[in-house]
Order: sequence, then C-alpha cells, then structure tokens
Amino acid sequence: MINSKFKIRAFIIAFLLISLTGLIVFILINIKLFSLAKIIFYAFFLGISWIFLFYGELRTKAISFTIDPESITIRRYWGLGKKKEYSLSCFDGFKTSLLRSNAGTYEYLYLMIGDKKIVKISAYYHRNYLEIKKFLNHHIKNLGFEPFSLIDEIKEIFI
Repeated sequence: MINSKFKIRAFIIAFLLISLTGLIVFILINIKLFSLAKIIFYAFFLGISWIFLFYGELRTKAISFTIDPESITIRRYWGLGKKKEYSLSCFDGFKTSLLRSNAGTYEYLYLMIGDKKIVKISAYYHRNYLEIKKFLNHHIKNLGFEPFSLIDEIKEIFI
C-alpha cells in the first residue's frame, strides 16, 4: 500500500488564494474613488483566480490518495474532500504528460477510463511520485505519452 505525500510547494496554492483575496479586498477598501468599473474588474479577476486555483488545481491535482494492488482511494482538496474509491481494474490504463513552467518541468500521470482523465497524479504536488508511478506501471497498462494541452486543462476544470 502506498500513501501519497505532498511536497511543501503543494500548499503554495492556499497561500496564493488567501493572499490574492486579501490583496483585492484591501484594494477595494482603500480605493478612494469607488467606481463601478473598478469594483467589477477586481471582482471578476478574483472570481477567475478562485475558479482556476480552487477548481482547477485543488480539486483535480492536490489530491491525497492511497493505492493498493486492488484499488485507489482518493480525496480531493489536500485530502479534505469526500473519499472516493476506484478499483484499479476499472481503469483502461494511464498516460503521462509533461508540464513546463518557469519553476521546472513536471510529469503528470493520468488514470484513464476511455478518453477521460479520472485521477491526476503530479510530480509537482507529490513527493513520492516516482514510487507511485513505478507501482502503477506494474498494475495498470501504460497508454503512453500525451502532449500537455492548456485548452484541455481549462475544459477539465468544468467537467
């Protein structure tokens, strides 16, 4: 059995959400001329940021999980979300992808059912990513490499 282990950087998202919200609230409180356009702009920016960071990152990538030879049990939102269990046999396999950023290149592993990415495991968020990948390589079919697509990532936020 393998339990996921978060890297410290996985908690940067929480820091960003809290900081960004605090900054925008501070700006809105201290704007001398409260114009409707400024309020709408900052509220829109904050809303988009929350959607991307909360639903895009925390829901799909900052997941805590336990894997054994028969199943994977996941909890989204750093392990604070509802527990969901999948039999490993229900997955068609896994694909890997590389995400490049200013901080480096990180591999992602997607557990697939059909064309749908059910579980995303990330070298960015998980300290024991290589151990997890090695374990899954022995229990699930490797479906190969999938180029990273920002458009697909944005679509999956809402699915």
